[in-house]
Amino acid sequence: MNDPIEISVAEELLFLIDSAIEKRDIKQLTSIYGIVHEFIGKPIYDPRADFVIIDDYIYDLIDELEAGKEPTIYNGLRKRIEEDLHSSSKS
Repeated sequence: MNDPIEISVAEELLFLIDSAIEKRDIKQLTSIYGIVHEFIGKPIYDPRADFVIIDDYIYDLIDELEAGKEPTIYNGLRKRIEEDLHSSSKS
């Protein structure tokens, strides 16, 4: 992911997801999921990174919040995206 647009989209998605988690806003997360699922439907960063699909993580995150659990699944996703963003910005 060397394209500045892809990097900016990933950073914005992290911001939006963080905001929704902080507010425990399932409706906002569902909207984010819908947008990502319909318009991206693929990894939002380097597809060689084990083909991590962000919409699957968001879907699981919604399930966790609806069940009243802490959003643990997101931590792994966030870490991987941040690592990829960091390595891409060095390229």
